[in-house]
Amino acid sequence: MKDAEKSFDQEYFRERVGLEEKHFLEVLIWWNNFRPQKVVELGCGLGHRVFAFNEINVDCEGCDLEFPIINTPYKEYNNKFKIGTITDSSYNDKYADLVIIYDVLEHLPMIEDVKKALKEAYRISKKYIMVSIPVIGDPNLKADKTHMIKKTMQWWEYQVICAGFKLLPKPNNVPYREQMIWAEKI
Repeated sequence: MKDAEKSFDQEYFRERVGLEEKHFLEVLIWWNNFRPQKVVELGCGLGHRVFAFNEINVDCEGCDLEFPIINTPYKEYNNKFKIGTITDSSYNDKYADLVIIYDVLEHLPMIEDVKKALKEAYRISKKYIMVSIPVIGDPNLKADKTHMIKKTMQWWEYQVICAGFKLLPKPNNVPYREQMIWAEKI
């Protein structure tokens, strides 16, 4: 890993270390709607959602850059984490029922990287993708200096559609609903 990437990750994750109740709430809602047997989170960071899924007996793996993975607090699930990038995860084709990309795409340096990441998600997904992105109008977009790509929800939805998915409705009880895209592989 390049020193600049490691420095970025260390700064980004400094304040994001604790498992929160919201991680379990999100996972339970997603499980209830998608019913996945196998889940992959691309850009899993410290692995909070990977941990939460596995704690409710849903097989979940996470992929991220070296820094977050080697510092995960969930040592009992070390075999559930792999080092890789969101554009090249090394998972097999149609590996997971649900692929999650949660607050990652807006951090990528170029729009071409977003397209590559969504194609990677399409490749490893058997059926569903769930993406969370702060969009123009969301105060969280401007609040984080590491957000590189700032677009509208319509723009992000179009990128997901271009990657080969069709959009799905989201239930009203989904946390952060305004920044979520749920989609199914066509």
